Amino acid sequence: MIVAFIGFSEAGPAFAEAMVGNGAEVRAFDLRSLDARQAEAQAALCARVGAAHSGSLAAALDGADLVVSTVTAGAALRVARDAAPLLAAEACYLDMNSISPDGKRAVGDAVAPNAFVEGVAMGRIAEGKLPRVLLSGPGSAIWAERLAALGWSAKSAGEAWGAAPKAKLLRSVMVKGFEALLVEAFEGARAESLEPVLLETLADWIPELDWPAFTSYHLGRVAKHGPRRAEELRECAAMLEQMGRSVTMSARAAEIMAAAGPTPAAAQPTS
Repeated sequence: MIVAFIGFSEAGPAFAEAMVGNGAEVRAFDLRSLDARQAEAQAALCARVGAAHSGSLAAALDGADLVVSTVTAGAALRVARDAAPLLAAEACYLDMNSISPDGKRAVGDAVAPNAFVEGVAMGRIAEGKLPRVLLSGPGSAIWAERLAALGWSAKSAGEAWGAAPKAKLLRSVMVKGFEALLVEAFEGARAESLEPVLLETLADWIPELDWPAFTSYHLGRVAKHGPRRAEELRECAAMLEQMGRSVTMSARAAEIMAAAGPTPAAAQPTS
């Protein structure tokens, strides 16, 4: 199988490396390659994971069986529109960007009549381990099997459009919402010099969890990526509103994330 990645910085190389290791021919194109100062670094990154470095979008997509978009949420639709006329007739377009169900459908419309599958990574790449990937839309079960054979932990969330991105955003309500609780609790604990006491009481609540490491990791992520988390929580709130559900927690968590990072306010606990 020939696989082309559009966007190749963080997630792309990890997924590509797994596919190369399982026999796929992988190409990659990133906008950075159009800058002579960055093209060399992009070529080296491709070489490190066994992917062919493409100097243009057309070169990457030429004859590809599967096209994987791992760009940014803001660029997902534009990239799909740019790619559409360059896709081989039988190519499938897999959008892996963190966008809303409506955003995914817009991407699918942009690449029609080519096959389209919605994809989301349910977590981050940690210690070289790929996160679980959920797919949805007609044909997603078949593509989950094909991707699993190429080293992905892929599963179809259903043939219905929107199933995978909805599951992703609902997960974010939990994960990002809990991070917002950590920010609020530890800001209060820090103000009263009660961080060690709070960590001890949390250990009594769930003793199996390494609370100092867990809290340090998540508050560190908020400090670094607070605004991006806030934007995702706003997407969660918008989706829940469309479902007719309460958005009290998601909306407030988005406010906390926007204020918490990247600033010292969400610094890691001292103990």
